Amino acid sequence: MKGQKKIGSVHWMNWTKCFGKGKKASLQDIIFLVIITMVFSILIVIMFKFLSGVNDQIQVTTEIPAEGKAGVATIKETYRNTMDYLFFFIWLSAFLGAVITAWFIDTHPVFFILSIIALVVIFIALIPIMNVNESILSSAELVTFTAEFPIILFFATHFFKIMIIQSFIVFMSLFAKSKVT
Repeated sequence: MKGQKKIGSVHWMNWTKCFGKGKKASLQDIIFLVIITMVFSILIVIMFKFLSGVNDQIQVTTEIPAEGKAGVATIKETYRNTMDYLFFFIWLSAFLGAVITAWFIDTHPVFFILSIIALVVIFIALIPIMNVNESILSSAELVTFTAEFPIILFFATHFFKIMIIQSFIVFMSLFAKSKVT
């Protein structure tokens, strides 16, 4: 192709388009963060409920030796601690990824007002979804299991505030950089 730097058999412009160069989707990144956070928190708690049920059945079974019972109880405790911190790690990784990709997007300050309007519309649309997340995690079937995960419980109760703060930080990364020509 004319005017493109050729590396091997792959054209440089085509390769950079595949990896986000020219991507204008920081609003989509915010939606992605909300969905990943909600789905992952619900899945962790549901899997813990399943694991707790299996553990309870194993603990009352007389045919299983004490070493097996202790092993399953250890797996349950390890799951609880590991998944709570894994949830935070995945949220933090996705958040930092959104901030870093937003930094590399070239935007004009004129689009700041349009982005704020779009963000308000997105949050109005996401409020019912965020309420569903909180109601699922605080339902009668899951409330005792959700209480075992302090980080997930904190996110569930402060979800809207956290999303506003992280959206503000992503927008700061998107629009608060100096243009170097």
